[in-house]
Amino acid sequence: MGEEEYDYTKIPAEGYVEGVAAGAPEDAPRIGVYVCHCGINIRMVLNVDELMRYAAALPNVVLARHYIFVCSDPGQELIRKDIAEGRVNRVIVASCSPRMHEPTFRKTCSDSGLNPFYYEMTNIREHCSWPHVDYPEEALEKSKELIRSSVARSSLLESIDEKEVDVTPEVLVIGGGITGMYAALDIANGGYKVHLVEKNPSIGGHAAQLDCTFPTLERSTSILTPRMIDVGAHPNVNLMTYSEVEDIEGYVGNYKAKVKRKPRYVDEAKCTGCGLCVEACPVKDIPDEFNEELSKRSAIYIPFPYAVPPVYTVDAEHCSLLKEGKCGDATLEGVKEGKERPPCMAACSPGAIDFGQGEETVELDVGTIIVATGYDIVDPRVSEEYKYGVYPNVITGLE
Repeated sequence: MGEEEYDYTKIPAEGYVEGVAAGAPEDAPRIGVYVCHCGINIRMVLNVDELMRYAAALPNVVLARHYIFVCSDPGQELIRKDIAEGRVNRVIVASCSPRMHEPTFRKTCSDSGLNPFYYEMTNIREHCSWPHVDYPEEALEKSKELIRSSVARSSLLESIDEKEVDVTPEVLVIGGGITGMYAALDIANGGYKVHLVEKNPSIGGHAAQLDCTFPTLERSTSILTPRMIDVGAHPNVNLMTYSEVEDIEGYVGNYKAKVKRKPRYVDEAKCTGCGLCVEACPVKDIPDEFNEELSKRSAIYIPFPYAVPPVYTVDAEHCSLLKEGKCGDATLEGVKEGKERPPCMAACSPGAIDFGQGEETVELDVGTIIVATGYDIVDPRVSEEYKYGVYPNVITGLE
């Protein structure tokens, strides 16, 4: 910023300078860069005059301006005039978030006869002046880098025509935690078909593991359980638990998703959730993931008492019949031939356990995809000062 300290009060409301590409032919990229003061939100931290002059020296820039509010009608008129006079065929506005004014400036370009996709926005407010208010010099250099990147990208932009396409009126929601459930219910209540895919045997996500929620200390089950039941019973929700999305192809409004459904080895239509299979199962020393491995579970299990669907699942990695080919007096071959039954099958009066199940792939045609895959808990052992794993009374929030 030079030897003199920057004084934003001395910056005029607008400025203009010709760029290095002022004489470029009409068919070449002719970029106009417009640096917004955003009142004082940007100007108070960033030297907008210096940014304007920096931008003017970049390749393919024919002019650069700074203005107190580029989003205002007079500010937009500057852009319209430059386009109408044939001075620019690319527009960059260095200002605020695209969420706020990208539609504004795209419309400005479109109304002036310039394809709206020749517009590029550089966010120097949320990315520079606001977060780095105490470091103006560093914020200025960061702003220059962002503008330089936008100019490089703008030089490669192509005209894009908007098209209307038919949209498949079905939705894929990936993740059956509390966010995915609420999304699925909102859409299903609107009358649309929803395919809710959850990788675990039950929906609920991490919220199902919580005791109380902040800040009211309300029981998570009182919030979660009604929504889980609603999802499981909703006629517009195709609930696919113990399933994972393998592949997605297509384009906006028309996607084809491949979903792998893992075998539960339990018939969902027959299982009553009685739990007699758990009592009969000889494998009972598996760390329980739902309880953060603080307790044990059987090889056939239900994640938690209010799981949806309320169906048991055989853990193929720990089931002795599937892993070793033998459980009790029964062999896997004999079970599949219907000649023998392991203890869990013998205890299941509805005959729900089916070791003949296998993986299957389901193809879904959807128009919209919502990714609500949640989060993973950070490994607390990376912070050695807390001595997690060293002292038994140091635990995580979920534990």
